[in-house]
Amino acid sequence: MLSSPTGLRGRPTRANFRTGHLTICTLVPMRSVPHRVVCLLGLDDGIFPRHVERDGDDLIAADPHVGDNDARTEDRQLLLDALLAATDRLVVTYTARDERTNLARPPPSP
Repeated sequence: MLSSPTGLRGRPTRANFRTGHLTICTLVPMRSVPHRVVCLLGLDDGIFPRHVERDGDDLIAADPHVGDNDARTEDRQLLLDALLAATDRLVVTYTARDERTNLARPPPSP
């Protein structure tokens, strides 16, 4: 078993969240703690909100009920949480031009 030098070991902390430095995370619940600047990267149309293809043998999808998981609704809620978490600035990026043809792309629907 190899041991790492003391200079390369991580410092034990309770949480590496909200330390005053840059925090990178995904849009997941419970990340809506207020921050001065919130940057949302890659909110391209067709990618956000997610469109989940359902399997043909998915019996739950064949008969949906209130309260079932819906990825598009969850993504919109996560976007709202991120918007509310921004206290000073909100930066939203998306791919505005197609990489191959340079045609304009629409912004995401939310």
